[in-house]
Amino acid sequence: MKPLVSIGLGVRNGDKYLREALDSLLAQTYQNFEFIISDNASNDDTRKICEEYANRDNRIRYIRQKEDIGGLQNYDFVRREACGEYFMLAANDDLWDSRFIEKCLAKFKEFPDAIGVFPNFLAFDDSGMITEFSPEKYFPFPHNIYSRLKTYILSRAQYGKLTLLYSLWKRDSMVDIISKNEQHSDMSYLLKSLFKGYFVFIDEVLFFKRAITLLPTNNVKWPSLNYLTNLPPDHPIKSVDEWHVIRRGVERRSCKRFITNRLQATKYFILHSKYIFRASILSWSEKVGLFLWNFWAYLKSMLYGYL
Repeated sequence: MKPLVSIGLGVRNGDKYLREALDSLLAQTYQNFEFIISDNASNDDTRKICEEYANRDNRIRYIRQKEDIGGLQNYDFVRREACGEYFMLAANDDLWDSRFIEKCLAKFKEFPDAIGVFPNFLAFDDSGMITEFSPEKYFPFPHNIYSRLKTYILSRAQYGKLTLLYSLWKRDSMVDIISKNEQHSDMSYLLKSLFKGYFVFIDEVLFFKRAITLLPTNNVKWPSLNYLTNLPPDHPIKSVDEWHVIRRGVERRSCKRFITNRLQATKYFILHSKYIFRASILSWSEKVGLFLWNFWAYLKSMLYGYL
């Protein structure tokens, strides 16, 4: 039976968290999927772990790249290898609720013209810090093209806008290959996708995004999937704004980060302005309106250093 869903996981030297990620994906309640793993020329135990799992589960197709082709190109590789009607990208250090695919497919039945479905999510790190996001406030879920593009342009990366890449997608609605010369082109990729259609939101935490541990700690807790899906009522959960107060304190010390963020903001402003004015689906008044919102977002990025 042809798989309805394709899971594509790109990994390079990810042996530290890989088993946890594989276990949570293979434990999905919906089972009719293929699992493509592209090992981007790892030199740690990634190959050993992938081959072990592939020998145990015939849904896994393990492919090893001869040389490092780059993270975004590795994403394109697993996407092109997929044959399912639906596709989801997986990172080697994230975790998924066992009902992730089942719930997303059910949502597609309610909204068959959507291009993607994405649930609520939490971010966590190895210190035990857990951060709560509010995708329904910041993500481009409106059906109207102008509204969803405006929402995405004004949303900051710090509020999880890049995490939308880990949606369950209709594979035939995904846009062209990610360009190698576009800085942080995952954000541009998502913007281009929004010209084709809208995403639907599931107001339930089904995805757990691993974040970098910003502050040094000797108290490594390394939250498990079981812990994250059954959080004790008294566990402190930070808001995304609290998380970025900590992040700003760390990044403020870095002159390199200060300059890099503003260079990226400039590149995004130019690139996204091109997308807006080249879009035949938009009227001229919509193009001008979106350009002005893009310019406003750019000014804020230059002031605060956030994309």
